[in-house]
Amino acid sequence: MRFNAKASGATAKDAFTIASTKAHPPSSVKDEGYGYKALWKDHPNDRVFFTHSEERISITSIKREGNPKGSAGSMIAEALRAANITKPKRVRFESIMPEQPTTQQLKQGMPPEKTTLGKTLESSLRHLGGKPGRWSTGEYRGKLWLECEPVWK
Repeated sequence: MRFNAKASGATAKDAFTIASTKAHPPSSVKDEGYGYKALWKDHPNDRVFFTHSEERISITSIKREGNPKGSAGSMIAEALRAANITKPKRVRFESIMPEQPTTQQLKQGMPPEKTTLGKTLESSLRHLGGKPGRWSTGEYRGKLWLECEPVWK
């Protein structure tokens, strides 16, 4: 799939950034019963774990070591595509760890879309052909979450 900046509402700079940080498609995406696990054969330490419901995709874990720096959003998009999920109603990062930069950024009052994980989420939506809509954050069982309702073409 080729990224079309004009169709997505992105700028030319966004198109360059997104095109230059594309992850390889996962070699497998399996429904483990409790959620999906996407793995990359050529990059055995890279993975995306997520759950899927009618209301939202919840990304519970992402690890990027072998795919290019800046490609985490693309990894998420490729994993969702491989699971035949193309236009979710909401996408959420669950259980954001306290040591993650996003945790501190949110606590300092940074808007969700400007945080590290917010930018990753925006990238994944653009790779799927959407763009961010309404953002929200909250806390569940002592851990932060960050969510976006995408706008689809």
